[in-house]
Amino acid sequence: MLANQYGVDPLTSIWTVNGMKRLEKVQKGDWILCKNEKGFLAYVPVEKKKSVTARYQKAVLDNGEVVITGEDQRFFIKGMIPRRARLLQYGDQLEVFVRTQLSQGYIEFSTPDRKFKQKQHILIMESVLERIIEHPQEEVHHKDENKENNVLHNLEVRTAGSHRSKHATGPRNPSYHVRNRRKWRDAISKGNQKVKHKTPLSVILRLGQTFEQKFGIELTKRNWDAMRTKHRLHTPTANSVANEYRFGSFQAFKDQCVRNHRVYSVTNSKRMCKLVTLSITGRLPFYLDNRLLVGSY
Repeated sequence: MLANQYGVDPLTSIWTVNGMKRLEKVQKGDWILCKNEKGFLAYVPVEKKKSVTARYQKAVLDNGEVVITGEDQRFFIKGMIPRRARLLQYGDQLEVFVRTQLSQGYIEFSTPDRKFKQKQHILIMESVLERIIEHPQEEVHHKDENKENNVLHNLEVRTAGSHRSKHATGPRNPSYHVRNRRKWRDAISKGNQKVKHKTPLSVILRLGQTFEQKFGIELTKRNWDAMRTKHRLHTPTANSVANEYRFGSFQAFKDQCVRNHRVYSVTNSKRMCKLVTLSITGRLPFYLDNRLLVGSY
């Protein structure tokens, strides 16, 4: 849930090309994740940032998070139903509009109104070039070969041929991974007990979602391991999740679990407070939960 003309809490975080940033840290010229005029995700530079003093709406979610925003801020509740902040009610289930996941090491975005996923590094480069990268001979390359480092200066467009030659040797060679996966499968089929089955990330994330929604408990290292033991789940330990799937921490994995939080309480304050608003290409960005920027008016 973030900025419109009524402003949003400066402590709210949004997606930028440099990762998540609090609004108070976002400056003019920073590239933030929005929706473009055609309704597709895009990165857009901030043209203006200013502080406003306004009446605010305070919503407390069932996980304890507090959302402070202008009373006319737009949200989407479950089922993609739009609702202004002043009309939020107890029990409303917020739609998590932008979902993130890792796929083959790349950061991907998906939204409930689109059937396909979009890779972050391609979105960023398309926004800079102001065109769609769709030619089969064009590929976006990470200069430091870290697929998760999607800052502008680390990306460049290469031809498919030069991109392949860049990764032609060693672990960066796609055929290297294919050969190793085949060896791993062969070891499994031969009953080599030293090779452990790696549960697909999609299964891990669904389990994480189940822990918080179905069982109604907070997802932590301790209860992750307790639940996998209690229900005899063939999944990695909490530490293995972070290590095997290259999450920086178990908390980072937890943040990948899709959670549609419910509104626990709503306060329509008559008091005034300082909020922040951003302008992008003549439009005002809006937010649908307190972490992710997802569109613009």
